[in-house]
Amino acid sequence: MIPKAMLKKLYIQGSLAQEGEEYSFQIRNNLYPGTVKEVEYVKVDDQELDLNTITIFVKEQEIAVAKISEDNPFKLTKGDTFTFKVKGSLSKGTHTLSFNFKTIEAGKMVFDVEDKLE
Repeated sequence: MIPKAMLKKLYIQGSLAQEGEEYSFQIRNNLYPGTVKEVEYVKVDDQELDLNTITIFVKEQEIAVAKISEDNPFKLTKGDTFTFKVKGSLSKGTHTLSFNFKTIEAGKMVFDVEDKLE
């Protein structure tokens, strides 16, 4: 398991933004290539999000988070930036984002970060 302190560095501070009927944030894989085989949850302020409302954009690819599984894994290329878009809205202020997912290479990855929506 990778230490939480290292995982927190994946999140791009200041990337939390409201864009119309959805909000977004970004993660950059600065660790190593990996393969996500399950997303257990994504939370905002301790409220678990419906995975069907989250889409990841990377390069020219669009990935529905709810469809990530062992049979349909998601490759994390080192150096890539992943933009998460979530249907819904957030109030301005500081929010806690929590992540829990499993990779083939490193197992379970759990971490949380704080970011401010201006």
